[in-house]
Amino acid sequence: MALLPTEDRRRAREDRRRAPRYKAHLSLQVLAVAGHAVDCSGQTLDIGVGGVRFNIANKLPVGETILYLVTRPGGSSTAGIQCTGKILRCTMKCNSHYHEVVATVESSVVVTKDELRRLVSDAELSCTANRGAKTDIGTCFLSLL
Repeated sequence: MALLPTEDRRRAREDRRRAPRYKAHLSLQVLAVAGHAVDCSGQTLDIGVGGVRFNIANKLPVGETILYLVTRPGGSSTAGIQCTGKILRCTMKCNSHYHEVVATVESSVVVTKDELRRLVSDAELSCTANRGAKTDIGTCFLSLL
Protein backbone atom coordinates (compact mmCIF):
# COMPACT_ATOMS: atom_id res chain seq x y z
CA MET A 1 0.00 0.00 0.00
CA ALA A 2 1.48 3.35 -1.05
CA LEU A 3 1.47 6.25 1.37
CA LEU A 4 -0.13 9.49 0.30
CA PRO A 5 1.95 12.69 0.42
CA THR A 6 1.32 14.79 3.55
CA GLU A 7 -0.91 17.32 1.73
CA ASP A 8 -3.07 14.53 0.26
CA ARG A 9 -3.46 12.86 3.67
CA ARG A 10 -4.50 16.18 5.22
CA ARG A 11 -7.03 16.85 2.49
CA ALA A 12 -8.41 13.30 2.77
CA ARG A 13 -9.00 13.84 6.51
CA GLU A 14 -10.74 17.16 5.88
CA ASP A 15 -12.98 15.67 3.21
CA ARG A 16 -14.36 12.92 5.45
CA ARG A 17 -17.89 13.97 6.05
CA ARG A 18 -20.20 13.06 8.87
CA ALA A 19 -23.26 13.78 6.72
CA PRO A 20 -23.94 13.57 2.98
CA ARG A 21 -23.74 16.58 0.69
CA TYR A 22 -26.20 17.26 -2.11
CA LYS A 23 -25.40 18.83 -5.46
CA ALA A 24 -27.15 22.18 -5.50
CA HIS A 25 -26.46 25.32 -7.52
CA LEU A 26 -27.74 28.03 -5.20
CA SER A 27 -26.70 31.65 -4.77
CA LEU A 28 -24.29 32.24 -1.90
CA GLN A 29 -23.38 35.66 -0.53
CA VAL A 30 -20.53 36.06 1.95
CA LEU A 31 -21.54 38.71 4.48
CA ALA A 32 -18.64 38.64 6.94
CA VAL A 33 -15.25 36.95 7.42
CA ALA A 34 -13.51 37.01 10.82
CA GLY A 35 -16.15 39.46 12.06
CA HIS A 36 -15.47 42.02 9.31
CA ALA A 37 -18.24 42.87 6.84
CA VAL A 38 -17.55 41.85 3.25
CA ASP A 39 -19.68 41.70 0.14
CA CYS A 40 -18.88 38.96 -2.35
CA SER A 41 -21.06 36.35 -3.96
CA GLY A 42 -20.72 32.95 -5.57
CA GLN A 43 -22.56 29.73 -6.26
CA THR A 44 -22.80 26.53 -4.26
CA LEU A 45 -21.56 23.28 -5.76
CA ASP A 46 -22.86 21.05 -2.99
CA ILE A 47 -24.35 21.53 0.46
CA GLY A 48 -25.26 19.43 3.47
CA VAL A 49 -25.91 19.51 7.18
CA GLY A 50 -22.23 19.90 8.07
CA GLY A 51 -20.78 21.93 5.23
CA VAL A 52 -20.89 23.63 1.88
CA ARG A 53 -18.61 23.80 -1.15
CA PHE A 54 -18.86 26.84 -3.39
CA ASN A 55 -17.12 28.88 -6.10
CA ILE A 56 -16.31 32.53 -5.49
CA ALA A 57 -14.02 35.11 -7.13
CA ASN A 58 -12.44 36.27 -3.86
CA LYS A 59 -9.74 34.42 -1.95
CA LEU A 60 -10.94 33.72 1.61
CA PRO A 61 -8.65 33.13 4.62
CA VAL A 62 -8.57 29.50 5.74
CA GLY A 63 -9.39 28.95 9.42
CA GLU A 64 -11.48 32.10 9.81
CA THR A 65 -15.15 32.33 10.79
CA ILE A 66 -17.53 33.03 7.92
CA LEU A 67 -21.10 34.36 7.85
CA TYR A 68 -22.93 33.60 4.60
CA LEU A 69 -26.37 33.57 3.09
CA VAL A 70 -27.74 30.85 0.76
CA THR A 71 -30.71 31.67 -1.50
CA ARG A 72 -32.31 30.59 -4.75
CA PRO A 73 -30.57 31.89 -7.87
CA GLY A 74 -32.04 34.96 -9.52
CA GLY A 75 -33.04 36.91 -6.43
CA SER A 76 -36.63 35.66 -6.35
CA SER A 77 -36.33 33.95 -2.97
CA THR A 78 -39.01 34.32 -0.34
CA ALA A 79 -36.60 32.91 2.25
CA GLY A 80 -32.95 32.07 2.66
CA ILE A 81 -30.58 30.39 5.05
CA GLN A 82 -28.08 32.42 7.05
CA CYS A 83 -25.13 30.25 8.13
CA THR A 84 -22.01 30.61 10.20
CA GLY A 85 -19.05 28.29 9.92
CA LYS A 86 -15.32 28.00 9.46
CA ILE A 87 -13.40 28.17 6.18
CA LEU A 88 -11.63 24.82 5.76
CA ARG A 89 -10.13 25.21 2.31
CA CYS A 90 -9.81 27.85 -0.42
CA THR A 91 -8.07 26.79 -3.64
CA MET A 92 -7.77 28.52 -6.99
CA LYS A 93 -9.29 26.35 -9.71
CA CYS A 94 -7.11 25.60 -12.74
CA ASN A 95 -8.05 27.53 -15.89
CA SER A 96 -10.55 29.59 -13.91
CA HIS A 97 -10.73 32.89 -12.07
CA TYR A 98 -12.74 31.29 -9.23
CA HIS A 99 -11.68 29.90 -5.89
CA GLU A 100 -13.29 26.72 -4.65
CA VAL A 101 -14.12 27.13 -0.96
CA VAL A 102 -15.11 24.49 1.56
CA ALA A 103 -16.70 25.75 4.78
CA THR A 104 -18.49 24.16 7.70
CA VAL A 105 -22.08 24.87 8.71
CA GLU A 106 -21.90 25.35 12.47
CA SER A 107 -25.23 27.13 12.78
CA SER A 108 -28.03 28.01 10.41
CA VAL A 109 -31.12 30.16 10.60
CA VAL A 110 -33.98 30.52 8.12
CA VAL A 111 -34.62 34.17 7.25
CA THR A 112 -37.61 35.74 5.49
CA LYS A 113 -37.56 37.92 2.37
CA ASP A 114 -37.63 41.12 4.46
CA GLU A 115 -34.77 39.83 6.59
CA LEU A 116 -32.87 38.87 3.42
CA ARG A 117 -33.09 42.47 2.19
CA ARG A 118 -31.88 43.76 5.55
CA LEU A 119 -29.01 41.24 5.70
CA VAL A 120 -27.81 42.04 2.21
CA SER A 121 -27.96 45.80 2.73
CA ASP A 122 -26.69 45.88 6.33
CA ALA A 123 -22.88 46.10 6.38
CA GLU A 124 -22.68 45.88 10.17
CA LEU A 125 -23.58 42.27 10.80
CA SER A 126 -22.55 40.19 13.74
CA CYS A 127 -21.42 36.60 13.17
CA THR A 128 -23.67 35.64 16.08
CA ALA A 129 -26.82 37.25 14.65
CA ASN A 130 -29.96 35.29 15.44
CA ARG A 131 -32.80 36.08 13.04
CA GLY A 132 -35.77 33.86 12.21
CA ALA A 133 -36.53 30.34 13.39
CA LYS A 134 -33.59 28.03 14.00
CA THR A 135 -33.64 24.90 11.88
CA ASP A 136 -31.40 22.27 10.34
CA ILE A 137 -29.89 23.38 7.02
CA GLY A 138 -30.27 19.87 5.65
CA THR A 139 -34.05 20.04 5.95
CA CYS A 140 -34.58 23.59 4.76
CA PHE A 141 -32.16 24.09 1.84
CA LEU A 142 -34.20 21.67 -0.29
CA SER A 143 -37.12 24.12 -0.11
CA LEU A 144 -34.93 26.66 -1.92
CA LEU A 145 -34.49 24.45 -5.00
